[in-house]
Amino acid sequence: LNMVSEFGWDVVVAREASDDVESGFVIRTEPAADSSLGEGDAFTITVSTGPAPRVLPELVGLTVEQATAALVALGLDLQLRDQPFSEDVATGIILAWSVPDQPSLVAGDTVLPDTTIVVSVSAGPEPRVVPDLTGFSLIDATAQLQALALTVVQAPDEFSDQAPGAVMRQDPPPGASVPRDAPITIVVSKGPDLVAIPALADFNLQQATDALVAAGLVVGTVKGDPTGIIVLAEANGVALAADTQLPRGTVVDLTLQLAPTPSP
Repeated sequence: LNMVSEFGWDVVVAREASDDVESGFVIRTEPAADSSLGEGDAFTITVSTGPAPRVLPELVGLTVEQATAALVALGLDLQLRDQPFSEDVATGIILAWSVPDQPSLVAGDTVLPDTTIVVSVSAGPEPRVVPDLTGFSLIDATAQLQALALTVVQAPDEFSDQAPGAVMRQDPPPGASVPRDAPITIVVSKGPDLVAIPALADFNLQQATDALVAAGLVVGTVKGDPTGIIVLAEANGVALAADTQLPRGTVVDLTLQLAPTPSP
């Protein structure tokens, strides 16, 4: 003002925010420099008040990329604080934000440029640990998986040493970490694959072998006269009667002897 007071102009000082001109310094004059003014003419000096405050936008629900773009456009900075799990908010979406130096600020309040806003970003649902379902019924196994928000996939039942109706195998295995809603395949036991031993009395060795193989059994040790007829069938030392139920693949030992010669 001292520089222009001697000219007798009607000086008006206006103040305006500026990101480029430091507070207290002149942004512009009206008229501009080198214009001619007479005594008493109006001369306006616009002085910077420093950067304009920025209105904080709402960031909750935005992706990190969207929030970063919005803040950069305002001359603000984004900083990641943490990434907690969330059952309701998708991965990469902002859950909460704050201004560390002024934690009470909310969207619509103002801050200066270069202020840092810290955000919490969802890591999505927490991974699930697959339970051991072996031996459980299909109903119980399904309940356990549904309680963990996992998806049950039932593969065809298979024969096994497990009791009928019990889970005999699963994939992924127990202890595996999987995302929520992941498919867990379970196989339910049909129980042992049992077959009936055929009637072998008076069969020769070839006939008995053919009958046992056709039934899904295995011929083991052959005792006695191989040209004779079957007089005993055993499994693990236990005599077997016709129609006895055995696990498929059981080894059956045979004893033969010559048929008695018919009396004259």
